[in-house]
Amino acid sequence: MRTQWTLLACLIVLFSFFSLSLQSQQYPLELKKTEDRLKAIANRSCEEWHGPPEDCLQVTEPNCLAVGCIWIANYPGPWCQFPVPPECIPSTMERISHSISKFTQSEFTFLNEIQVTAFWITFFALVLILSTMVWAESKVPHHDLKFTGNWPELTGSGDNPAFKSNQVYLSASDNVIDPFSPKKNDDLIEDDVFNDEGTNRGTAVRRRKLNTDALPTENSGGHRRLNSRGQINPILNNKFVQMVLGPAPDWVVNLVVCIVLFVVGEYIKLWRLGTPAALTFDECHFGYFVSHYYARTYYFDIHPPFAKITFWFLGHLLGHDPGPNGEFQYKGKMGVPYDNWYQYYPLRFVASMFGSGVIPVMYLLLRAISIRPAGAIFGACLVLWDSLLISEARGILTDSQLIFWNCITIYGMFKLFTIPGYPAKEFAAKRERLLNKWTILTAFFCGSVFSIKFTSLATLGIIFMESYFALFIIEKRLSFLRCLVALSIGLAVWLFWWFMHFAILIYDTSESAWHTPHFQSTLIGNAFRGKLSGPWFPFKAYELVYTMIKANAQTLEPHDWGSRWYEWIVGRGKLLSAAATSEELGYTENWEISIFANPLIAVITLGSIAVSVALCMFYSRYQHIPWVKTQANRNFVGLTLLCLFGWLANLLPYTGIARSTFVYHYLPGQLYVQILSALLLDRIVNLGPGLMRNLVTSAFGKKVSDQIVLPKTMIRFGAYASLVMYGLLITALGLTWWFFTPWLYAIPLKQEQHQWRKYFLGR
Repeated sequence: MRTQWTLLACLIVLFSFFSLSLQSQQYPLELKKTEDRLKAIANRSCEEWHGPPEDCLQVTEPNCLAVGCIWIANYPGPWCQFPVPPECIPSTMERISHSISKFTQSEFTFLNEIQVTAFWITFFALVLILSTMVWAESKVPHHDLKFTGNWPELTGSGDNPAFKSNQVYLSASDNVIDPFSPKKNDDLIEDDVFNDEGTNRGTAVRRRKLNTDALPTENSGGHRRLNSRGQINPILNNKFVQMVLGPAPDWVVNLVVCIVLFVVGEYIKLWRLGTPAALTFDECHFGYFVSHYYARTYYFDIHPPFAKITFWFLGHLLGHDPGPNGEFQYKGKMGVPYDNWYQYYPLRFVASMFGSGVIPVMYLLLRAISIRPAGAIFGACLVLWDSLLISEARGILTDSQLIFWNCITIYGMFKLFTIPGYPAKEFAAKRERLLNKWTILTAFFCGSVFSIKFTSLATLGIIFMESYFALFIIEKRLSFLRCLVALSIGLAVWLFWWFMHFAILIYDTSESAWHTPHFQSTLIGNAFRGKLSGPWFPFKAYELVYTMIKANAQTLEPHDWGSRWYEWIVGRGKLLSAAATSEELGYTENWEISIFANPLIAVITLGSIAVSVALCMFYSRYQHIPWVKTQANRNFVGLTLLCLFGWLANLLPYTGIARSTFVYHYLPGQLYVQILSALLLDRIVNLGPGLMRNLVTSAFGKKVSDQIVLPKTMIRFGAYASLVMYGLLITALGLTWWFFTPWLYAIPLKQEQHQWRKYFLGR
């Protein structure tokens, strides 16, 4: 029996070997070749792995493909990782180094003359801006602090805002110490600074004694500078030299900075403004609308008329040619060349002027909330080097006007809400005059910006909420009567531009079919004219606005240039126009024009949002700590929340909108986070002394911290360090602008250069 089982087992083993031999005979010849090829590949030296791995890519072995692919050496494609020796796989740093080498080689090898010109424009613009920043900082004194956390004392601005009616701050006439001054600081006096409860909190600020011997006499004509022999130096006593080297009032500093910023911004936008000499983006629409004001014929658009009337009026003064008989022959024809220079350049020039005007207004806006000149110039450079605004300001487009009026409206809002609360009764009349002045101006700005695009409604809503409910930065809300007067002024400005629109466009066209017969009867040449009575002007404006909103909501078809809100905040953009360069220019490369936000600005603003939210949460959480619960921190948190609310109010409506949205819709919201970025950086720069004292107080007590006096050298070092930081950031912004100039100014590039820019934008 045992022998039978042994025989059966031997038969089973023989059958198994027989089956395996059959399977081996059926093994495909190609797979055997693959195995041999894999063995040969595995025996390669590291130098042989740098060639195109066609043999590896042809492998169909599942075990090889399942392992995955990896980017190896110089070959821009996937390698089968299975047989690659570990020592032949480059490290992460080697890959980064190789990518940087390829990027540098492609950029500088194919660098053309236009890019070189753009670099020199960037260089001289940065030199002028940074020199102006250093000069402006030297003119606005820093307060020599003994570890105080009060915001106006930290900034030392002569235009300090009093956000609360009981805030005490130093006046502009205080003779305070300038950390940039090389003079010794021995002749100091100490001032008492009071806290919010009105009690003395000790010596906090030290000022220079007033030298009565140096005061000018009645007939001296001012300070006299003497040379080593005691003689009057005619050069140093020149008024212009004294303005440059000596002290200067705030208005002079602000005027000089604004002029420099505007000139630099306008030159950047005027450079190659006539290129391309063809219809780009929505120029085919707005050029068509402007031409109707020449012919006085009616047209229908989904936006209010103020910006288009501005184009018509200023363009007419600059010699704009709307076309034969005032008719625009390019409606809907994107990319079609213009017939002559006068058909497009004057209107592009108008757009560039408003785009450049945003920059000095941004500077003044930041100075209005007590940001120092260096921080305000940095905030203005966030607008200056913003490729998104530059794209809109170099075409016949209305968004440069929208952002200009939006920025000046926010400026008026801050001026209105930061009017100091004068404790003395004799200053009540002055405060009332300031309130009346800025109420009227802010209301006028609100009416103007709302007459350009309805997307400005978010800013108007913020002003209304803060005026009526005092949610963010003011302690006492404005009176109902003042709010009502402001609303009436803004509404009157808005209706004025509709009145101008109807007064100019009096002749009928086919586009009047959007409206009711009663509306059409107001147009000359319409069949209903004389048969029906036209509506009263306010009702005519109401009907038109209702039709505009309805037509806008019905624009649901997707667009090739459309994008979503989550792409805007990270700086991704869209291609607007592309073409092959004409041969007479000497280039065979392609150029393109894209609309996108500066990616570095996107990084700065997103980082500022994150840090600001964290700081606000910290301040709200630790209100029980005395040095956290300060007026300065309340001011900062209020301004931060206002900017964050403005950003969200402009952005959130686009998260659920059905119609096509475009990246330029992000411009109003981006303005708020640019303000927030400058505010945050200025706050961090000026936190040093107060934060140090607060940390010492928390650790060792108030008695120990009161004995610490900040050395003057440390103050000067901090001031210079902040200038270096601002300078590096502004330089980085300028170089980022230079890198993307080919996509803003239609500069021809090689395909490899285009690919690198697409890589950085994630396209």
